[in-house]
Amino acid sequence: MRLTVGKKFGGLALLSALLIVIISGGAFIEIGNLARYFQSTRSVAKQAQDAQSLLNNLIKLDSDIRGSIAAHDPAALQASTDALVPTIMQQASELSQAFTAANKLAEANSIESLRATFESDVQKILGLAKEEDWNAASLRLDNNLLPTQNRIEQQVQAINSSTNSELQNLQSAVERVQQRALLVIIGSVLGALALISVVSFLIRNDLLVPLQRLTASATALAAGTLSARSNLPARSDEIGTLAAAFDSMGAALQRSQHNLEEQISARTAELQAERASLEQALQDIQRGSQERDQLLEQLSHAQNPVIPITERVLIAPLVGQINLERLNTIQTAVLDAVATRRAQVIIMDVTGVPVLDAASAASFITMEQALRLIGARMLVVGLRPDVAESLVSAGITSGELWTAADLQAGILKVQALHSQQRS
Repeated sequence: MRLTVGKKFGGLALLSALLIVIISGGAFIEIGNLARYFQSTRSVAKQAQDAQSLLNNLIKLDSDIRGSIAAHDPAALQASTDALVPTIMQQASELSQAFTAANKLAEANSIESLRATFESDVQKILGLAKEEDWNAASLRLDNNLLPTQNRIEQQVQAINSSTNSELQNLQSAVERVQQRALLVIIGSVLGALALISVVSFLIRNDLLVPLQRLTASATALAAGTLSARSNLPARSDEIGTLAAAFDSMGAALQRSQHNLEEQISARTAELQAERASLEQALQDIQRGSQERDQLLEQLSHAQNPVIPITERVLIAPLVGQINLERLNTIQTAVLDAVATRRAQVIIMDVTGVPVLDAASAASFITMEQALRLIGARMLVVGLRPDVAESLVSAGITSGELWTAADLQAGILKVQALHSQQRS
């Protein structure tokens, strides 16, 4: 029975992979150990760095406090502690958390004990300095803060020793991994050379010539020669299956092209008819859109009329719901009408407005300001109680709007204004 190409290559690949797995198994184990040593070393090094930074700040604080005590300078002492104590407390907290995460509970408890007494000791030294009891402050420094500094220094030394041990373990692990890696490389190269030799023989006899013929047929097929076939002899392996599938695909593509050409012709005729129908529908929609825009414009003018009642006085009665969009339309109409007629007063009658939200209410101030810029005034009449509450909620006071109870009262106010202007 003839072996298939896949079985030939599969057997060779399996033997090579088995050899590589056996050689590299130990190397992967050592790589895992190397990763653990590296992580442990990083953790210990970070702890050493944090502890050294904490020790440096304690030494600086001790030096600053001693200098301030020697100079009898409580202000300098306060400034030094304000600058360094929060940093020291934060560093001690982070170092304690790092020790806890590394399961070094004794070191973590020691740091927490130092944190518990450190800030209290500093505050007591500050209190003694404020009382100018410098001898007691110096004694407190020597008996409390200096031992804390010494304990941190001992922990730094212990951590440095642990770091050196971790680095030695890491170096040993690296050397073991290098040895294993060298064995893997040698074994892989030998296996690869053997595999390449056998594969080259198989490729030359079982793959190269058939694939060249299949490639030529596929190129002709891709160029549009749908009658191209591989015409390979019958084979029971994968190449024979591929050649048969390729020839079947070529025949199917030839039939599909014929059917597709017929469908394209029929569909082209349908699309041309649909296109004509869509163009007609689009024209109808455009006409309808123009008519709708004209109707909306007429409706807007009808909802927001501006009516002259005298030569210099206009009235704009508002009815129905008021929102920001409608207010923008009303403002544009009012400003245009006032500018066109050179009106001095526009009366905004909101008797027919049932409700007014805060945003819309605030827009009345904007409209009043715009009217003032073109030399006119706005009088708001007919405010309902709930609408007045909306204006107050929006932060609008009676001093910002000119108002009247109803239209009759508003007309009287306008007449009074004109009388004052004439006099």
